[in-house]
Amino acid sequence: MVCFGLIRADDSEKLKKAIDSLDREIDVDLDKGPKRFNASRADDILTKVLDSPLKNECEYAALCKINEKASRAINIIQDTRPPAHIIILSQKHDVYDQVRNSYNKLRELNL
Repeated sequence: MVCFGLIRADDSEKLKKAIDSLDREIDVDLDKGPKRFNASRADDILTKVLDSPLKNECEYAALCKINEKASRAINIIQDTRPPAHIIILSQKHDVYDQVRNSYNKLRELNL
């Protein structure tokens, strides 16, 4: 099952380290990504997923396609403790279809 990793970070270095961590630990489809994602849109998605206001807005965001079950991806992320906030979006989230449909239209992220 495909899910998506939405990565939010304070700076580009933390974003890159989080993407590298995902790439090492999870079956991430980096042939087509990571994709550049609008930081304010990432904040909006997190607000909806958590159903609570944010403490801090992010400056950088990326979206990665993950070829794992969402539950497994979440467990791996919790164990690795990446330097950025990673949200796993699966079909259970209302925004999943919007993210999936926009994924191929997003530009590749070059860090």
